[in-house]
Amino acid sequence: MSVPLPPEFADLTRFTPLATGDDVERSAATDAMSEQDKRAFIDFIWPRMDAINAYLDGHQDEAACNLGDIAQAAAELAMDLKYWPQS
Repeated sequence: MSVPLPPEFADLTRFTPLATGDDVERSAATDAMSEQDKRAFIDFIWPRMDAINAYLDGHQDEAACNLGDIAQAAAELAMDLKYWPQS
């Protein structure tokens, strides 16, 4: 199944397994990641959070929801790991 993302965020496609609004499914996906992979994911997403939030402010389609779920996964992991990368 293809999970759409906005074209300007196509580089996040590898993270679409985290694009679920279901907290249990998202937690299962992040629990399966190593701590190193979790930090790499956060490092990749964190500098884009302002752009992601700006996009989400103006869109409510499926691609925006998927993007929001990926951003939520990054924020949840950052809180769990107490890891706040410098952007």
